[in-house]
Amino acid sequence: MKKYIPSVYKKSVFDISYDKIYNSGVRHLMFDLDNTLTWAKSSEISNEIAELIEDLKNKFTVDLVSNSRKKRVSDIAKKLNVEYISFARKPSVKSFNIIQDKYNCSKEEIAIVGDQLFTDVAGGNTYGVMTILVDPIGNDLFVTYYNRWREKRKIKKLTKTGTLERGKYYE
Repeated sequence: MKKYIPSVYKKSVFDISYDKIYNSGVRHLMFDLDNTLTWAKSSEISNEIAELIEDLKNKFTVDLVSNSRKKRVSDIAKKLNVEYISFARKPSVKSFNIIQDKYNCSKEEIAIVGDQLFTDVAGGNTYGVMTILVDPIGNDLFVTYYNRWREKRKIKKLTKTGTLERGKYYE
């Protein structure tokens, strides 16, 4: 059950206290793409997201880590001038290993920001990095519907125990 509990839960990427994350020792941010930074299937990135990522690069290294296909992820990464891992197969910890090796850092220096318990949070918690859950910003792809159904059931159980409740944000 613990692998589904994020370290931080916020409404959106704009509500995260990045200074607090930085002060905790994190130096590398892994961002999920679909419904975290942009709508699923979209290759567009808003000016607000682009500005946020540009600002974050003053303190952190920023990588996109997405289960989506390479072409789309690489196009968005290019627009944001960040590196990426596509087809990451989260919750597999392979992408977390890649980031840790790439930056020669400890797990305590890495955080993942994403919108799904079963991919982003479970993968990050399994690997032992800080996990930051945000609400999805748009509609899901068809393949994500099953995960969302499972996620709703898991959140219902976690709500009963007082551990996690959708819409009740914390750090």
